[in-house]
Amino acid sequence: MSIKYEPVKELPKRERPRRSEYEAIIKRFIEDEETKYARVSKEGVKPSSLASVFRGIIKRKKYTGVKVSIIQGQVYLVKE
Repeated sequence: MSIKYEPVKELPKRERPRRSEYEAIIKRFIEDEETKYARVSKEGVKPSSLASVFRGIIKRKKYTGVKVSIIQGQVYLVKE
């Protein structure tokens, strides 16, 4: 049998990073006063998925003056 069964007394604590690497990129982009456009990518992540993550963070954290665009399959952060 290839499935392993092991009783445990309690579940381990879940560990979540305090801040995502995506949020760190957005903050870095906002703080960089000389940059108006930035191309972002992550290996193994589709552009549409990456853009969706960035849009969600921007909306959830209520960042203003930043939007996300997909142009020719590339994801860009744009300062408005």
